[in-house]
Amino acid sequence: MLLKPMSHKVILFTVPKQYSSNVERFDDLERQKTYLFWFQKQNWEMAQLMCSSQHAILAEPQTVDEANFLSQAMAESEQTEFDDMWLGGRLQPDEKTFGYIQSHTILPFEQTRMEGKLWPPWANFSKETGGIISDKFFDHAIRKCLAMDRGGHDSAQFLKLACDSMRPFICEKSMDPFVEPIPLWPKFKSEEFVYLIVRAKATWEQSMAWCLTNKMRLAVTESMKNAHDISYHMLRTRPVIENAWLGGHYSAERHVWEWLYWSKPLSSVRNPVTGYPPWYKGQPSVNKGGVLIDRHLSLDAVFIPTRVTRQRDFVCMDDVSTSARMQWFQISKDWYLYLGKASWVQMQFHCDMLAPNVTNEANKSRVLMLKTRNELEKLVRLIAWFHITIRHLWLGAQMNVGSKEWSWMDGSKFSEEYNVLPWVEPHNKTLDMNRCLNFDREDHYKPIIYGLACHFVQNFICQVPELGCSPDECKVQTLQESSSPMETRYAAKNSPQDQLVPPGRGPHTSSVSEKPALEIERNVSEQDTEEPVAEGVTLSEAERLEIERSVTSIEGLNETIVK
Repeated sequence: MLLKPMSHKVILFTVPKQYSSNVERFDDLERQKTYLFWFQKQNWEMAQLMCSSQHAILAEPQTVDEANFLSQAMAESEQTEFDDMWLGGRLQPDEKTFGYIQSHTILPFEQTRMEGKLWPPWANFSKETGGIISDKFFDHAIRKCLAMDRGGHDSAQFLKLACDSMRPFICEKSMDPFVEPIPLWPKFKSEEFVYLIVRAKATWEQSMAWCLTNKMRLAVTESMKNAHDISYHMLRTRPVIENAWLGGHYSAERHVWEWLYWSKPLSSVRNPVTGYPPWYKGQPSVNKGGVLIDRHLSLDAVFIPTRVTRQRDFVCMDDVSTSARMQWFQISKDWYLYLGKASWVQMQFHCDMLAPNVTNEANKSRVLMLKTRNELEKLVRLIAWFHITIRHLWLGAQMNVGSKEWSWMDGSKFSEEYNVLPWVEPHNKTLDMNRCLNFDREDHYKPIIYGLACHFVQNFICQVPELGCSPDECKVQTLQESSSPMETRYAAKNSPQDQLVPPGRGPHTSSVSEKPALEIERNVSEQDTEEPVAEGVTLSEAERLEIERSVTSIEGLNETIVK
């Protein structure tokens, strides 16, 4: 297949080959490289580990042509939900440049021309280029990892993202065959978990990657019954499997044993009553490495810590992660993102479940309605930096087929919304079948609004003044429970980098647009007197901090951004 990038230089690559349902392979014949496009979203460090398990690195394009090869491959991919993808770059210690981890190539923030093209191809999301916010406002202290998106259809653009954001990623390696381990079917169930033993000679990282590639996880246990059931099936394989990798490892960062995917602690002391966790000799002999479940050293299953480079068989399990158990994610003080998908007609039913038995109209749960420019900007910021990629959202509005007029679900008709919302097409030109309102975005920050057929299923947000049930009952992951940078509060620049700012304190200032398209609901003078700007912080710095706070906390979310 031939592709012509911006330079009109012909780039050759093979038709994408499917490793599995989660991985797509592109071969760059010109540079003799293989790129693995992983659809499963991981944080930056996990992406780096998964690439390493395949004897690869997170991709490090060195030129505009090489970066455009990757963006064109994204455009040619059979996977249609690509947004931004991790590359192998991080912020350097001096915080003045980015750099690649393996090649040590420096990626300065100031662009220069390389063979007539701007390098590095940093994305420009300013309002002048059609975006809603400029990337320069975001603090390097949080946006430390490098990702790539497509500008337009197939031109590369680099992004700075929070490292624990969940994104797909690109691995880079020399062309070599992929060797599949052998799963020992069938799967078996133990309490709520479903396990699969896999015969292989794989490191802990390779085992983790194989399970993820096949839509599973490296196994977790929560009881002696889980451990007994796994060892029972290991004994009955032929030849017998004596030990196998589980998903436990020692976190050098947190100084604890934990299960990899949940970051859930794995006790380092065996409970004398339950016998769990079944550490050999009662506790780990060393605090490093991964966890093997072993039958060889005991008549029953035991856990043994060992170095992750050992090649062993392993156990996968079906994904029953925390996100799968939760239905809602609190993304701001009163906004709740539905993690499942529903049609437009169904979504209000789900919102009602968050505040059942509420009779006061002011406290009822409603599907999100974007009535102000502030709410539009708030939504773009939250979704653009959310740790899970969200592209499409239902909004609480529908078109009257006869009059072609749009109304919100509370009965109010559109007025200024016709001028303020970024319509893809004239609102009165929407086809009758596309009568339900949809939010979308392009080029990361650029919002677009258009009508869509109501039967499609997608995410949506409910605005809930007060939950009518406990978070556990409603299956809500709250701001306090989340470790996403969206909810992390950072102090001023002259404070220690990771010092947390308590709610209601810290640098705060407000500003409003010079010509607001819709009425701003809060009084400007009240905004300016609520909290003083932190000492030693200039006005421009305060503005930058306000932009950051609009992404990272529940305060200031209704303020308007000015450049």
